[in-house]
Amino acid sequence: TTWISDHPAYKLAVTVDGDRGTLHFECHFVDYESDLVKAVTVGDLDVSRIGGRWLITNFVAGSTELAP
Repeated sequence: TTWISDHPAYKLAVTVDGDRGTLHFECHFVDYESDLVKAVTVGDLDVSRIGGRWLITNFVAGSTELAP
């Protein structure tokens, strides 16, 4: 089987406070042949601007259930 990763942009959440921020996103893995969602994952990241570049300082991955 072939899975396709779909990132629904409307579920992206970003915060910025000075040189720190957060990101939250979901990835939906869809089976190409059946068009069924096979897995859903989430990522919650802390980011910091260090030396003029935004870097990930913490990453927590997990699972979730689909919701509209």
